[in-house]
This record gives sequence, structure tokens and C-alpha cells, in this order.
Amino acid sequence: MFLAARSPYRRVATGNAGGPAGTIATVTLPVPGVFDAPSSDAQVSVSRFGKLAVATVAATLVLIGLGGFVRAMEAGLGCPDWPTCHGALNPPSTLGYGALKLAWIEHSHRLWAALLIGLIVALAVAARRQPRNVRTVAYWLVPAVLSQAVIGAFVVWWKLDAASVVLHLAGALTVLALAVYVTLHALGRGRDVPSVGVPHGLAYATLGVTLAQMLLGSLVTGYAAGLAYGTFPSFNGRLLPPVLANEQQWLHVAHRFTAYVVVALVVALYARARDAEPLVRRAAAVAVVLVAVQVALGALNIWFRLKAWSVAPHLAVGSWLVTALLVVAFRARWAARRAVDAETSTAYEPVSA
Repeated sequence: MFLAARSPYRRVATGNAGGPAGTIATVTLPVPGVFDAPSSDAQVSVSRFGKLAVATVAATLVLIGLGGFVRAMEAGLGCPDWPTCHGALNPPSTLGYGALKLAWIEHSHRLWAALLIGLIVALAVAARRQPRNVRTVAYWLVPAVLSQAVIGAFVVWWKLDAASVVLHLAGALTVLALAVYVTLHALGRGRDVPSVGVPHGLAYATLGVTLAQMLLGSLVTGYAAGLAYGTFPSFNGRLLPPVLANEQQWLHVAHRFTAYVVVALVVALYARARDAEPLVRRAAAVAVVLVAVQVALGALNIWFRLKAWSVAPHLAVGSWLVTALLVVAFRARWAARRAVDAETSTAYEPVSA
């Protein structure tokens, strides 16, 4: 994991520090190298709130991966009604083997969503003693995940309408972003950060284009555009696509070229992060590996005609990539704010005669 909980201060006990005889004074000192590689002095146990936040991020990533598996297995309507499944609380055993398998694939997604809702409610309750910004974001997670349940219902009721599926993914990525924000603070990686060595504009541009690419990929699936061109990296034997004749070809080409932009931005981000703080450097390195895996999975999807074993992990790996980029973007933004605050405070310092 590239998230580790470290506190920038430690308490040391001194002898009589000007107080009554026999008293012990406690002094709070910065821990050397707290923003460098982890050391035994800097390590502290993760709080229960931190563990709950990490579990929430992990559960969100699993849920997104399960959603990709549901789509890859064409099980989105395995339960054709909502909130029941074939009119029952659980998929009825009277279904045939094929229908029962698809029903349980879809139903497992719903069950995991219920687990995530429980985790987020628990996180919001536990956040009541956290700083105001963390508490506010944790509270916002509750309506965000509940709205996801409502959107999921409409996805079923509208028979996997492409627009509703894209909105569902957008909501899931919103929940993921909020959960990562809370987790960074819960692990002591909040706003008070050093210079991370990465321009926050580049970090946010990379994150934004990657999110757009995820949603574009959902549209490609929704409009059955994955095989609009059946070869990779060429377009049916051409270096560039010919005149685009339909929306499937437009979506396919847009998704493929946006992928190249994402690759270029992630590599540029890593190049700027090589001298950054360890957390940002590790997250950027993870992003480079994940974007390479994503390109490989995209190629396999075309070469093997959208087999489930290559389609299912495509969305999951994409969500991991977004998580790594969220870490870089948040840290870069907070470092930029800290620099601005430092310049402002310096500008208003009184000048001694």
C-alpha cells in the first residue's frame, strides 16, 4: 500500500521543567524525516477511524470491480426487478442453471452495495469527532452512496439504458473520491503537507482526463462500440480511421485516442514525481504500471472479441488507477495551498527596524 499512517509529532518526557519538584513535563517535538521513508520513530498505530476509512475505500473498489464483472457476464438484468430478484428476496432456486447463475452474479453486486452502505454510515458516525472538513466529507458520503442505490434501481428499471449506466459509474467514482479524501486525512496524510514536487494542475488534468476516459469506456460498452474496429493498434488495417460512419465508430475512436492522452499524462506525472515525497512518488509509479495494464487489457478486449476474462478487470484496474491519481492530486493540491498560505503569511510579517 502506498498509504501509511504517520504523525508529524511525538511526545517526549523531560525532568522537572520549571515546575514543582517531582513533576514530569511533556514536550511535543517534530519527528525527523516524517515525510521521508517510514522509520520506526515515525510509525504510529492506525486509528479505528483510519481502519474504517481504508475498509470503505477497499469496499468501494471491490464494488466497482463487481460492477465490471456483472457487465462482462451480461448479468445486468440477471435480476430483472428491483429491489427484489425475480420477485423474491434472493434468487429463487426454481430458476434454471443459466438464469440462476446470472441472477446470483447481479445479486452479489447488490449485497456488496448494501455492505458498502453500512460501512459508509459507520464511517459518518465515527467522523463526528474528526476535524470539520473530514466530518463534512464523511457526511456527504451517505447521500452519495444512497443515491447510487437509487440510480442502480433505475439502471434495472430502464433495462441498462446507456446514459443511466454512465451516471451509475460517475456516482461510484464520486463515492471513491470522497472516501479517498477521508482516508488520507484519517491516515495523517491531510492538508498540512510539504512541497510534493508535482504541479497540482498537471495532477488534476491527469485525474480529470482519466475520469472522462472511464465514463467514455462505459458509453462504449453501453452502445456496443467495443468492436467498432476489430484490430489494434490499427483501425481495421489503417493507421488512422477512415470516415466515421456511425456513433459506435465515433465512440470507439474517441476512447482509443483518449487512452493515448491518459498514457502521456500519467508518464509526464511520473517524470515530475520522481523527486517528490515518497507517497506521491509511489502513487505515481503505481499509476504508470496500472495504465500499462489498462492498455494491455484494452488490446486483449479487441483481439479476443470482448471475452469476459479481459473485459471484467478493465473497469477494476481503471478504478485502481483513479485511486492512485486521487492520492497524487489531493496531495499536490494541499501542498499548493500550503505554499500560498506561507507566502501570504510572509508578506504580512512586520518588518523590524
